[in-house]
Amino acid sequence: MKKIIIAAVTIVEVGLICLAIFLIESALNSIDVKVIEVQAHPIVIEEEEEIEETIEIPVRSDVDVIAATIEGEGGNQPLVGKVAIAATMLNRMDYTGRSAESIALEAYNAYPYYGPVSEESYKAVEIAMNNRDLFPSDMMYFRADHYHDFGVPYCQIGDHYFSIKGE
Repeated sequence: MKKIIIAAVTIVEVGLICLAIFLIESALNSIDVKVIEVQAHPIVIEEEEEIEETIEIPVRSDVDVIAATIEGEGGNQPLVGKVAIAATMLNRMDYTGRSAESIALEAYNAYPYYGPVSEESYKAVEIAMNNRDLFPSDMMYFRADHYHDFGVPYCQIGDHYFSIKGE
């Protein structure tokens, strides 16, 4: 029995490993895959058939993750709404000191988006990064349809409601 070892060091890699496991299962016609997860140790996947090709898991930059989150959460929103999403993510990154991927993977945030990303979403990230004063630095939350129950309502742009951090 051949073993594939994928080392999981961060939550970012764990999310990508889940995607890799799905791809491996699909590629191998749903053979039995056993995942053994041990904290701070490698995840071991055992399978019955040998795999002749290597699947590379891409590492995405913060810009790529923010653009993908914009696309997944607000791809149908106006450019200013996309810039506001980017600004919110950048604010959370500054406030927490964490990566865009770890913020996107939080349970109450967007699920990671791996589909195609428009140039406008990348443009929104660029605008937000180069104009950090467009929105308040404590604008930390957004959601569709209504304001969160926490934070202080700030503004509505398109279908999204943005809030600043409450005291």
